[in-house]
Amino acid sequence: MTKNQKQQKKKQICKCVGKNAPTVLSPSELALAAVGSKARTALTGVAVAKTMNACVSEVIKYNSLNRL
Repeated sequence: MTKNQKQQKKKQICKCVGKNAPTVLSPSELALAAVGSKARTALTGVAVAKTMNACVSEVIKYNSLNRL
């Protein structure tokens, strides 16, 4: 895999995580994150962790389908 291909995959995964991470948190978690910096930091990690694997799988699946 070339450096450019790696960068493209990284961008795709980051875009996916950014789009989906807020949807995995409950309204009460979002409210907590809005008022507390420690909660925001912790919940950011939780949201990213919950979406990362799904996004990696999505990017791999998308790229393998495009090769067909």
